Amino acid sequence: MTEIPENTEGGVRFYSFIIGKWVSYNDETGKVRKVTDYDQDYPFSYQDLIKKIKKEYKVDLEKDYKELYKERDIDVSRGKNDELPYPIYYLKFKLSKKEQKHFVFDKELDKYWRQESPTVTSSFDMTRDPYWAIFINANTGETILAKQVYIMTDTSRYLDEKVLKKNGNKNGN
Repeated sequence: MTEIPENTEGGVRFYSFIIGKWVSYNDETGKVRKVTDYDQDYPFSYQDLIKKIKKEYKVDLEKDYKELYKERDIDVSRGKNDELPYPIYYLKFKLSKKEQKHFVFDKELDKYWRQESPTVTSSFDMTRDPYWAIFINANTGETILAKQVYIMTDTSRYLDEKVLKKNGNKNGN
């Protein structure tokens, strides 16, 4: 019985997602088996995202990743949600020291936390660094939601509901 040859795949990542064209090769023959364009469903490109975040939030996503991660605990992802009519970019990063001085705790989120997780208290959460949580329409580049929040499990659910509600989805209430 002949073994099925392994495949090698290669391409580039930007933070937590794949960008550009990835090529899959047959290891035995070296021939290209498949080319996948991971940018085709994102008209607002990751390069556009870099410019937007640099202009609006003064964060350079192209800065050395290790340095930026240490400084701002940054994460950038993109994807599709069956409940939204378009793909999104999602970013989270710590507020700068200057932004932290002017941070106001989100009373609506505090109310949400208390309903969803009665054991969570604002004073506990305020020991954490506040973050920007930003959702961007990957078709148009429009900012769907940008909030300064404390990142916790319930925060993600809250933000998802806000994004869905803004898009008229009944699951977002």
